Amino acid sequence: MFKPVVLFCLIVFTSIACNTSAPNPEDVVAVRKVLAQRAEAIRSKDMESYKAVFMPDYFDGKYKYQDIIDEMTQAFATYESIDFTAQRAPVEVKMNSARVVQRIEYELKGREKPAREREILLLRRIEGEWKISGGVVLGLLQP
Repeated sequence: MFKPVVLFCLIVFTSIACNTSAPNPEDVVAVRKVLAQRAEAIRSKDMESYKAVFMPDYFDGKYKYQDIIDEMTQAFATYESIDFTAQRAPVEVKMNSARVVQRIEYELKGREKPAREREILLLRRIEGEWKISGGVVLGLLQP
């Protein structure tokens, strides 16, 4: 009697600990949509669309919402055109949080070299809507 109970407990605990289920495809699509909206907002210099992808209480330990808005506002005013690309990267989703590690590149008209960096974006789902909540790399757009 003792052995089957122990075996059952081991199976249950192992299945819980080793749960490596793939993220919900709908969540992945929704997160990718936010990333695409951000990229298009940068390329088209559309500040309202850019603001819409971020949590109003964005804070990643160093930068706040206003910091990212101020930097992009200055970049829109400084550069005639901005080409932004992000490497397609896996989306990690855990409940209402997501993480994307990607390589980004800004090609800025009037600047010789493109600005490249690795970015670890954090997103949160609030009331069914995904928004960027942290991880935006700042300082790449300085003249």
